[in-house]
Amino acid sequence: YVAQPNCCLVDFKYKFENGFKLGNAHIEPPKNLRTASTLIPQVIGEISASQYGGISVHQIDKLLKPYAEMSFEKIKKQGDGLGLDEKTIDTRAKQLLTKEIYESAQAMEYQINTMASSSAQVPFSTFSLGLGDSWFEQEIQKAILQVRYEGLSDGSTAIFPKLLFFIRDG
Repeated sequence: YVAQPNCCLVDFKYKFENGFKLGNAHIEPPKNLRTASTLIPQVIGEISASQYGGISVHQIDKLLKPYAEMSFEKIKKQGDGLGLDEKTIDTRAKQLLTKEIYESAQAMEYQINTMASSSAQVPFSTFSLGLGDSWFEQEIQKAILQVRYEGLSDGSTAIFPKLLFFIRDG
């Protein structure tokens, strides 16, 4: 009898801040939202291939916030030198970042739903979200919920990741 792990709560924050090994590659800390949101399904796929049970991403809105902020600053720098005032640059950067957040949420949903675990099933996965209250966190929440509401490209509802939306009193 070989014991097989069952369910895990991956410390993505630690992995993302310190880098980690995935397959044969050493992954450095992400420097933007697209990279961070691409790594989440890759880690889920790798772990689900060697365990029975689900993988949870705790407070994904808070987890992805610093990477959304990095992307925001990168977008703002692209607006420097165009002769625009700071308010206009911020407004345009928020518009572009909102699009990037949505596309990142959609990519995570597609990636998870197009992979199969060792038992030929979509990896059992759960994202919790809802307690982040910054603009960045709320945009991430909205995008994840909007992607789920819209369904997969054929209109079907994704089974995974399960979404746990938390609401705080007040």
